[in-house]
Amino acid sequence: MDSPEISSWRYRFLQNMISHRRQGENIVYLDESAIDSYDVNEIGWTDDSKKCVLRVPISKGKRLTVLNAGEAEGWVKDCLLISTKQIKHSSADYHEDMTGDLFETWFREKLLPNLTPNTVIVMDNASVHSRLVQKIPNKGTRKAAIIEFMEYNQIEIPHPVPTIPKLLEIIHSYNIKKPIL
Repeated sequence: MDSPEISSWRYRFLQNMISHRRQGENIVYLDESAIDSYDVNEIGWTDDSKKCVLRVPISKGKRLTVLNAGEAEGWVKDCLLISTKQIKHSSADYHEDMTGDLFETWFREKLLPNLTPNTVIVMDNASVHSRLVQKIPNKGTRKAAIIEFMEYNQIEIPHPVPTIPKLLEIIHSYNIKKPIL
């Protein structure tokens, strides 16, 4: 948490937030969370006269994933999303139940239409909050796919075509970043 890079990022974020507030801009915060309908602790407090153990089938019930956005005046109008899925079809990590498609649809159809112009949206960097339009090649990418990536992005390909490490070096020299939604 205290690495120079994280500290610098945090400082820039806070400075930007101060600037947005001073300019009177509307700031909206969004996030998602989940709860299992049979989510209980396996143990509890007792007076030591008996053991407190709850026996609930792990695969019973539903997982509710909740996504919403709030601003100074309260929740953004008509923005709440509650998605349900049978727990037996869910992964252990609820983040896998909130997909990029689900988030993008909610963002486009529920959030954006209910915001005033020039609203600042604050969200964390959960994987569903951004997706690659095109995967940036790495050392495990086939040479043909790297060349296709370079052609698509209008990156000049030397002739004769060099090795994969050299092609990746050329791509990285363009400082291509992952696009954010």
